[in-house]
Amino acid sequence: MTIKFGDDNVKFVNFEAKQKAYAEIAKKGGDADAQSAAFGEMMNALSGDSMDFIKKQVDLKTDDFLKAKAEDKTLTQQEIKFYNDIKTDTDTKSKESVDVLVPKSIVDRIFDGMTQAHPLLGVIGLKNNGVRLKFLKSSQSGVAVWGDFMGEIKGQLDAKFGKEEAMQNKLTGFVVLPNDLLDYGPGYLKTYVITQLREAFAAAAEQAFLLGDGAHKPVGMNRDLTKGTADADGVVTYAEKASAGTLTFGDSKTAAMEIAKAIKALSVDVDGKPVLASGNTIFVMSPGDHLLVEAQFAIQNQNGQFVTSYPFGITIVESVYQPENKVTVFVKGRYDAFQGGDMKIAQFDQTLAMQDATLWTAKQFFYGKARDNNSSAVYDLNLTAPGTTPAAPTTKPASK
Repeated sequence: MTIKFGDDNVKFVNFEAKQKAYAEIAKKGGDADAQSAAFGEMMNALSGDSMDFIKKQVDLKTDDFLKAKAEDKTLTQQEIKFYNDIKTDTDTKSKESVDVLVPKSIVDRIFDGMTQAHPLLGVIGLKNNGVRLKFLKSSQSGVAVWGDFMGEIKGQLDAKFGKEEAMQNKLTGFVVLPNDLLDYGPGYLKTYVITQLREAFAAAAEQAFLLGDGAHKPVGMNRDLTKGTADADGVVTYAEKASAGTLTFGDSKTAAMEIAKAIKALSVDVDGKPVLASGNTIFVMSPGDHLLVEAQFAIQNQNGQFVTSYPFGITIVESVYQPENKVTVFVKGRYDAFQGGDMKIAQFDQTLAMQDATLWTAKQFFYGKARDNNSSAVYDLNLTAPGTTPAAPTTKPASK
């Protein structure tokens, strides 16, 4: 997987292998301990790959260039204090380390990196917000309107609004800081910390938004909101949605009809009110399945180039957490996804002393749940002779 590390796009081989292993366990619904262990191995691989890259960069640079790089001109005063606090706490190994508040500018960079590097988080519309959500939803347009101003809009709009309030789930990310890194200056430290937290939070959030069962985590798009079961503590777990049908994409007419039916099914909410789904429908597939579907729709133009065009303005997005031979279909704007709250980072003293590294934890809050049970659907994918019977173009260029 190519990782955005500062200004460089880097191929982190070890991280890619461990990410695939974690994704496989997550897609198969492995138990919490197995997922936790695989997630830890994935982040340890990212830490190792990051440090290897940094050391190679340092070896290639003169002392003067390294000094200039360490004095990153983009660092704010708050960021410099934050990284100095990390270095001071790590050096002193204080057993009473207090939480260090991560500057908003760093949180914003982490958030922007998540949505840019992980396309699904971008199309879902993940938003940055506070710890407790309070928002108004229009049952007619499906738009979230921020702020508690119900009194100001009464009588002004005909749409029916309902106020919702929800507490986000806390997600803890682990950052392993090799002590050698502290000698390279705040510029490298900034890049390392942002990369680690971005990937940790993005991986967990993307998996939960797709597959989360709602138990202390977001409710994924593959969950049936009518089939929630509460345990003795009142924690509700949601069952998976039943398959809404099978997509084959056998030929152009078949593919067009299958896609049209999928969009039509999501074109109304649970109350039967219309939803603008055409042009706003997202099909989530595993990377391998997406490749085969793209081959079904690929045609050669007059210049010999392969081009792909999907009907009705649909968008296909890949996710390593999407199970193979399954497609999650949802309407953009019909799944509420939020990240928010102050991010704090705290040191775990002595935990990795033998590895000459320091473990820090960072906490962030996430909320995710579909607007209603008709915001998304899950389909089986059964391609007809994939790659050998590509869908013909529905229209052909006019003859000259």
